[in-house]
Amino acid sequence: QLITGTGMRDGLWLCALIQLAQLTEDILHALLFLMTAIAPWRLISCVHLLCVPRSCWLACVSSRAVRLATLKDNALRRYCLIIEPVLNAEAKKHATDTRAKRDSYCTVQHAAAGRLSDFALPPHTLERSLVAELRRAGQATEAMVQQLEAHAALQEAVAAYWPSLTFAVHLQLPSRTLDPNEHAYALQHIASAEKRAHNLLLASATRLTKLAKLAVLQATEDAVATNRQHGCICGSLLSKPRDELGHLVRSFAFQAISDWGIAALLSLL
Repeated sequence: QLITGTGMRDGLWLCALIQLAQLTEDILHALLFLMTAIAPWRLISCVHLLCVPRSCWLACVSSRAVRLATLKDNALRRYCLIIEPVLNAEAKKHATDTRAKRDSYCTVQHAAAGRLSDFALPPHTLERSLVAELRRAGQATEAMVQQLEAHAALQEAVAAYWPSLTFAVHLQLPSRTLDPNEHAYALQHIASAEKRAHNLLLASATRLTKLAKLAVLQATEDAVATNRQHGCICGSLLSKPRDELGHLVRSFAFQAISDWGIAALLSLL
């Protein structure tokens, strides 16, 4: 095939098509980078993170994920102070209703979700996107990803699992399945277990904060080392792979569009 030129010709065409696809992708990323100019605050952040080591971007994502987890923790702490009386009242209201007994899970979900919606909580989509972004880094952020997932499970327990148990116990008292002493004893055990769960949540939040601080420290050390090696802060720009540069540009372009979309919605309201 090489003698007839067929293999070489096919190889040249394949190489040309690959280079054309990469050129098209680069042009699209350049256009997206220019789009970030509609949100100058995003443009500045994008240029900064393009020029610094990758660990700086990971530290930024880690810090944001921890801030969202802290925001949710604070909301859940206030939620727990008001949910038990609500569940007790719902249990008394629906205990004599046969359909409510059959759909007790739906009842507690409705009561708990109704109260939880009163608090400002970060959207699940944003939380999952941050975890997915950290998971892309592989081993470098494995500890942070595992801790975030464990923390999210503890938050879900505080928001749904313990209120469900409390509601189930409250539901047994009006129907006389439990006598008052058994009811109080069950609530005492649930409260003790819930307190331990809150302590675990607090310890998990502390570990998240430490991991975020370690990520920031590592990013600072990498930035200093890169500056010393290349003699300028932009040394990491040329050493980063194309895929990583394109991913950063796409992320900030999407954030710029989101910012203006939120601003438009607020103006309509």
